[in-house]
Amino acid sequence: MASSVFDENAGKFALAADRRADQGRYYRGDFFVAAARSFVVEKGRILDYGCGPGRISAMLARQGFSVLGLD
Repeated sequence: MASSVFDENAGKFALAADRRADQGRYYRGDFFVAAARSFVVEKGRILDYGCGPGRISAMLARQGFSVLGLD
């Protein structure tokens, strides 16, 4: 039972996060992109460890960073 509750909620969270990212309103991702711009050289390499489905990795790559995502 507990795993089905987790699976249901995880799915809803993922759909909502994907919707926000598609609308340009994924603020957690925006925070990481801003941090990367501040601390990583332009077009630098970034390891996104624990990237999950890769939303933030994709955002960083769109900004020109070379990203390796591992989950």
